[in-house]
Amino acid sequence: MTHERNIEGSSHLVGEDVDDAFAELAGVDLGRTRENEDTEPVQCEQCHFVNPPGTRFCGKCGIGLTADAQDSAQGILAELRVIPAENPALALETLQKARR
Repeated sequence: MTHERNIEGSSHLVGEDVDDAFAELAGVDLGRTRENEDTEPVQCEQCHFVNPPGTRFCGKCGIGLTADAQDSAQGILAELRVIPAENPALALETLQKARR
């Protein structure tokens, strides 16, 4: 068995995955566990854009692709809805800048 062959097959790995692959080749256990390892692309249900594995938000339309991402987006929207009531002038100024 050659190490070159193992690394060639790992060209899709990024970040911690590279560290894990090299540690495994060296026989070192880093003690990490992967509960939800996403290795498949994620297709957006709204715009059908195919996103890389593990993507939380669509790279084309921005919609949340996971339940966690959707909950996070809903929380942010709820916070943003409060701004006009608390500071109408700031909300109007921000909208005018966004239209330019």
